Amino acid sequence: MLTLEIDRDSVHAGDDMSSHVVAIIVKDTMSIYQLLIEALEVCTLPKISGGKATWFAYIDSEPKQYLGVVAQQWQAPKLLVHTSETVGSIFGKGSSKLIFRYWCQSDPDKIYEALASNNELPSRFS
Repeated sequence: MLTLEIDRDSVHAGDDMSSHVVAIIVKDTMSIYQLLIEALEVCTLPKISGGKATWFAYIDSEPKQYLGVVAQQWQAPKLLVHTSETVGSIFGKGSSKLIFRYWCQSDPDKIYEALASNNELPSRFS
């Protein structure tokens, strides 16, 4: 079992009045996909007016390890790691903090493509 902290970016000034950090206890054998699903249940991402919002999940370490992309307009997250990766294989190496980074209304497919190919992210505001 491993205790993970989960946090997310604020989406507007009033959204940062209190901490978004939550902690969950998960099995080392849990898949990263299932982790993202559970993390989204306990650290709810705000719904954005217009129905489009893009987030990416990463481990708070250097270098960053990107785990997946989440979009308000998608039914499910898209993984940036192999489906065989588990919590133990990823988080057993150090950091135990998962961050959801808000990338505004950027095209989630472009964000996914950039992160998957290790390219620079497009502007958050385009």
